[in-house]
Amino acid sequence: MAMVSHYTLTGSWGLARGWAIGLVALGIVSNRTFLTWSSSGLETALFNFLIHLWIYTVLYIRPENRGWMWSVSSIAALTYLCRPDGMLVGLATLGIAAVSVLYNHRNRPLIRHLLLGLLPLTAIPLHFAWRKTRYGEWLPNTYYAKHVAAWPESGARYLGSFILEYALWIWILVLLVWLWRQLGPMFAHPKRLGLPSQRSLLIAAVCLTVLGHLTYYTLIIG
Repeated sequence: MAMVSHYTLTGSWGLARGWAIGLVALGIVSNRTFLTWSSSGLETALFNFLIHLWIYTVLYIRPENRGWMWSVSSIAALTYLCRPDGMLVGLATLGIAAVSVLYNHRNRPLIRHLLLGLLPLTAIPLHFAWRKTRYGEWLPNTYYAKHVAAWPESGARYLGSFILEYALWIWILVLLVWLWRQLGPMFAHPKRLGLPSQRSLLIAAVCLTVLGHLTYYTLIIG
């Protein structure tokens, strides 16, 4: 809901902002998947919460804020400690930090805060080393219990069933239309293309992280 509150609504929707947010809330709490996994799946609910909190922090807290990178890194570290696939969020955080340093290379105080903000990520290699020393394995036994070998056949069937059951194909079509409207003019006039803004790269990093996680679970975990 915090993300929705940042949206810019125009026309009559702007006058009915509270109702619009209420409709979104109703859609969330009436979703069977949300209701199921908010109280099931052991660590799944916490993992989903941390992923959404990480996305919100990356996109809706200004990078100029001194505690921004520290918050992003801390959430990434907690996501990894919750589940080993949270490593992807940690790697994405390093990429986000690199982009932020590149776009603010003249602001030395900000760069210092960005680099210091990466300190929470050290929890990931330290925890790796501790687990290997303690248990003799790089990953927890729950991972090995779920994963023996890549199983893309099962993953593809599961994803297809999920898309059909929840009518996600409608939203996929909406996404494709939106992408066409956004990217079409850019490719039609390539000379107008310039360096992407920092926010555009942050959005791309978040989207690639979520897509990477989806791909991993579909093709590897199955």
